[in-house]
Amino acid sequence: MRLRRSSPCCCSRWPPSSCSPASASAAAAAAAAPAAAAAAAAGAPAAAAAAGPAPAVLIASVNKHWLYRFDGSPDGQETVPFEREVPGCTLEGRPLPCRIVAADSEEAAVAAGAHATVWHAPSGCWVGRRPAGSSHLRIVAATESSVWYNCLDHPGFMSQFDAEMTYRMCSQVPLHFFVPMYSAALDSDHLLAPPAPFAEKLTAIAHVCSNCPWPGEFSGRTGIVKRVRALLEGGRSPVRFLSYGRCERNAQMPAGAKGDKRRLFRMHKFCFAMENSVAMDYVSEKLWDALLAGCVPVYLGAPNVRAFLPDPDAAIIYGEGRIQTPEDLVAELERLASDPAAYAAKLAWKSKTRLSDFPPGFQLLARRSEMFLPHVQCQLCAFVGAHARDPARRYTTCLWNTTWLERGFSADG
Repeated sequence: MRLRRSSPCCCSRWPPSSCSPASASAAAAAAAAPAAAAAAAAGAPAAAAAAGPAPAVLIASVNKHWLYRFDGSPDGQETVPFEREVPGCTLEGRPLPCRIVAADSEEAAVAAGAHATVWHAPSGCWVGRRPAGSSHLRIVAATESSVWYNCLDHPGFMSQFDAEMTYRMCSQVPLHFFVPMYSAALDSDHLLAPPAPFAEKLTAIAHVCSNCPWPGEFSGRTGIVKRVRALLEGGRSPVRFLSYGRCERNAQMPAGAKGDKRRLFRMHKFCFAMENSVAMDYVSEKLWDALLAGCVPVYLGAPNVRAFLPDPDAAIIYGEGRIQTPEDLVAELERLASDPAAYAAKLAWKSKTRLSDFPPGFQLLARRSEMFLPHVQCQLCAFVGAHARDPARRYTTCLWNTTWLERGFSADG
């Protein structure tokens, strides 16, 4: 992999704070970028918007990934190669014609007039030399953790890009997992669906995992689950361990679950929601499935997960506070299982009805989600379209965002 600087905002030294672009103006622009992109994607009106559509945008995926189509299509994805018009996009209140294509190379994308190229890091942690004389945006994309794809934490690799489209909330186009099935609305059909009554739930912790132990599982969740199972099955605990996936399986899927994980979780008082790696901002669908279902999740993963939660007490965070060992966890499960009032307090957030009733971090997450914004491809189109109007503007990837490096996503952004 050849390493070269792709814009004035980046360098290849470590730590990133040693890089020269940490000027006040660059830092302010970097911090404001996600909010600005969100406003553009939402169609915020300009002071004097011209009539008619905005100039058309062309975006090319150079390693032929499907670019995270979360726009209501049946499977949420699309196959490659592809070429499609992205429907319904706007830029500052004007219709925004936007086309996303798969290109055989960056050179081909530039020759076709692409305003941006998108590189899906997990499809290959490499990037070639920028075509001579090109001025398009280079954007790195990923929903997978940097623990698995270390290039996302490599300043030499990340310095090749002008902007970021990853699970990190400091991205210009954040690809977090709070997608339509969870964020469509704060109502009883979505995240605020009322939980099953305490007495109707199984006094058990549900486990669903089919990625069984393999070298490189970085969170340590498998060992924790095995030990919890041994403790629950080896003693006289009132809490049962019920595993329905390929790993540690000891139970059959109930007919009422109809093969749906959220239906299954709804039947249990507790459920495991453990990530396969621990990284700042990496909060996957595992947590959201559990919260939507109305079980109390046992979470292991992002160290700043509380900033994402609809209530600070909505989950049992393994490795935080008094829950440091499997023994601690079992004691907490047994305490909650024997105290309906304490258990109900963990789910009290589901009775809220207004976004303003939730913690500031969750409010901010919601406002950066499809609860308020169009689907993520339109957010990308709007970001690229806004840049095409102001090509001198510079951004930064998260490794050069000192605020994010210190604390990740928080109630302050």
